[in-house]
Amino acid sequence: MVDKRPEHEAQPPLQPLPMTSCSGCALYCDDVLFEIDPTHNPRLITDCQRGQNWAIAQQRRMRTAHIQGRAASGESALAHGLSLMRRSSHPQLIGLNHLTLADQQLAINWIQQWRGSVDIDVQQIQSSHQLALSIVGRVTATIGQIADNADLVVVWGEYNEAKIPRLKQRLDMPSKTWWHFDLPATDAADLIQWWRIVVKQWKKTGVPDPLELKSQRVLEFGKSWGGQLPIVWLTTLHQIVSSGYVAWLYDLDEQQTSSAATVAFYRWVRELNDLTRAVCLPLSANHNSLGAENVLAWTTGFSRSLNFNIEPRSGQTFSARRQLESGDIDLLIAVVGEAKDCYWPTTGRHPESSIPVILLHACDHDAARQVELAIPIPQLGWDVSGDVCRLDEWVVYRPAWKANEFFWPKHIFAGLSGQPDWESRLNSV
Repeated sequence: MVDKRPEHEAQPPLQPLPMTSCSGCALYCDDVLFEIDPTHNPRLITDCQRGQNWAIAQQRRMRTAHIQGRAASGESALAHGLSLMRRSSHPQLIGLNHLTLADQQLAINWIQQWRGSVDIDVQQIQSSHQLALSIVGRVTATIGQIADNADLVVVWGEYNEAKIPRLKQRLDMPSKTWWHFDLPATDAADLIQWWRIVVKQWKKTGVPDPLELKSQRVLEFGKSWGGQLPIVWLTTLHQIVSSGYVAWLYDLDEQQTSSAATVAFYRWVRELNDLTRAVCLPLSANHNSLGAENVLAWTTGFSRSLNFNIEPRSGQTFSARRQLESGDIDLLIAVVGEAKDCYWPTTGRHPESSIPVILLHACDHDAARQVELAIPIPQLGWDVSGDVCRLDEWVVYRPAWKANEFFWPKHIFAGLSGQPDWESRLNSV
């Protein structure tokens, strides 16, 4: 049948919605718009592919709990989960990065009650970031401060631009110089040590004229540089200290450096302030992982990996990943927020092992019909509002696009704790 309506009626116009935010990565952009497409589904108006993928994924959400691959009611799912918890003596919780700060606090208190272990995200990256902060501290700035003030941005180490596509746009990069140094770990450590020595010397003698740099190459240090600093790196340092404001970006998700190297890097940025204004912005696209580190740190004193069943409970001596890979747990509770999240290390035992898995999924995850128990939870910034830590560790509020009938984390943790009123809480959703 031919559509005889006027052309403007044949295809309803897109309806822009008030400004809201995107929770596709830890940048949590708040300058984006949603629109309603002809099928009455919201669509994110942005040139960011990651943000668009995040919004599209919310249209394909599983909203039913599953026990051993079979659909189950909320009451049955929580009753089965509570039974699993009561039979477990070594449970492990991973994946706090897809929860709000308030729900992260609930989750940590919950796993502490069961004397289990916890790690920040499902990848279980052992970050040296928090250790370096506890030893050195950090001179930092917000995204807005860097955008307004920096004239030089230096990316140090590995960096995956596709994970945070709009970072340069948010930092107003067209008005700035952008450098990226990705050196082998040994060379990077030696160069930092070199630069620290030169900065201390220039602090005493003053920053030399560029023409005098060649005469300063005789400083005897540095295995990788043959006993002297190449003129290109001395010239680079001169340009750095001659800038009015330099921001160093450090990708926490990609770095595989030692804690000592991270500590030396943070010390270097701090010492650079003797000659110019320098700040450091650690980057993590892993949603609210920095928030989870902070919540765990202020709750327990430790920042990433913790076992409430042993003493000492230090993240320096305990690795949740090693515990999982060695099979020293009898129940895994994994919170996943993206379909690509792999809750089981590829180097560890296969998920079809005898260890049961409770999957709390804020996405349509392939494993939901394969694990012992799968319970859908709200997607942060889409179904549920709350506070998160942006990648500059600034706490921001993420409003939800719309509320849906999911199993809210506070009700799940109440139900899996055996609290007497959990059924009434669940029914109140």
